[in-house]
Amino acid sequence: MASDAAKPVKRSSPVKNGYLILYNAVSTILWATVLGRTVGTNIIRGPAFVYLSTGNFVLWTQTLMILDVLHGLFGIVRSDPVTAALQVGSRYVAVWAVQYPFPALCSSPIYSSMLFAWSLTEVIRYGYLAVKLMGWEPYPFFWVRYSSYRILYPIGILSEMGMMYLALAPAAQKFGQLYQLFLMACLFIIWPAGAYILIGHMNRQRRKVLKAAKAQDTKATQ
Repeated sequence: MASDAAKPVKRSSPVKNGYLILYNAVSTILWATVLGRTVGTNIIRGPAFVYLSTGNFVLWTQTLMILDVLHGLFGIVRSDPVTAALQVGSRYVAVWAVQYPFPALCSSPIYSSMLFAWSLTEVIRYGYLAVKLMGWEPYPFFWVRYSSYRILYPIGILSEMGMMYLALAPAAQKFGQLYQLFLMACLFIIWPAGAYILIGHMNRQRRKVLKAAKAQDTKATQ
């Protein structure tokens, strides 16, 4: 999933810092809304109704994440735009190439598990970045930020692949074999490779930040 999109390249100006706080706070609220609607609808009405309550909202909330890529690309934050583009691009396929043309597939519980993994991941990530930019970094929040991906990333990735698998037959019927071949390439080649890259990136990032935090704690106690 997207790498941290709020680490300033250098000391931030008040305007840039304020913008990043606002961006991360708004993103937290948007994804918390997706999470609440997904969980609430599953409890009250069942997974078949999640698309009706959340589909359009998540479509545009996810589309907004292109800003994560642009922030890294233009040096607004210290993040790898390529890694961010991998995650954002994969989700664009999930929402624009699967969810949007085949809404009937979204009645599957797989769709709910995908939204749950996405939204909880982003509530944690954007929420952490927002409070960090405000100068507050509680260790439990820090630890969850760099540990929760071990569970949520596989759920999200496997759910995306599950939705693509469900879309293979209707894709051929509606758009032809080329569209189906595109989804098959995503499902069997691009997604496994992308998952390896993204999870490997997060593992390296986790080791780096936890090692730095431990060294800082050791120094503080000396």
